[in-house]
Amino acid sequence: MIYKHLLEHRINGKRRHILSRYCWAFSILSSICGLGMIVFAIVLRSQMDSYTHILDTYNDEVIFVIYFMTGWFVVLCGLYGSYVIYGCTDEKKRINSSAKLQGYAIYLMTITAVLWSCAIANVEHHWHMYDAFSEGFDKAMEKYAKDIQLKAAMDDIQGDLDCCGKDKYTDWAQLQWINSKYLNKEDDNVKQHVVDGRYLTQDLPYSCCRAGSAPPCL
Repeated sequence: MIYKHLLEHRINGKRRHILSRYCWAFSILSSICGLGMIVFAIVLRSQMDSYTHILDTYNDEVIFVIYFMTGWFVVLCGLYGSYVIYGCTDEKKRINSSAKLQGYAIYLMTITAVLWSCAIANVEHHWHMYDAFSEGFDKAMEKYAKDIQLKAAMDDIQGDLDCCGKDKYTDWAQLQWINSKYLNKEDDNVKQHVVDGRYLTQDLPYSCCRAGSAPPCL
């Protein structure tokens, strides 16, 4: 083949050795990145556990499996690639390494395809997760006054993410987030805030409280 003929004349032993070192370093770096993806998947899953109460339509296992399995695949491919390239640095072994080098070329194409697939799946999953959060947030805010688990989840989210409401803090003024059993319905101050049977107020849950907040927090 012509390309083999060119390679034999243009890549001498020294250049071949340098190229092998770069490829070996790339393979090791790939394995390290794969380990990083595995760690990221585990950390992400632990972080998502606190949000599962408000995500009815979301399966948090999907993103974990994508990163975890891709991470392991990258690690194994990287180790295989480093093994092949390390063997090619030896003059005696390089003669019998043609098949292994073909395997390394397949490894490069495969890992590229897998990472692109992972990236596309991640982008698509991002929008699915956004929709699930949006829908779940609406339901959680509506049930905040009556569901203890959702209340605790919402308070954790608002505290951890330093946010208040779905879009802004005034979202809480559009619904009754205080349980009726804690309201004195005979009190005139309470009566003036009752609209269509709902107690609506400008007050905010305590998880919305920040230093310098203007509206009162409960």
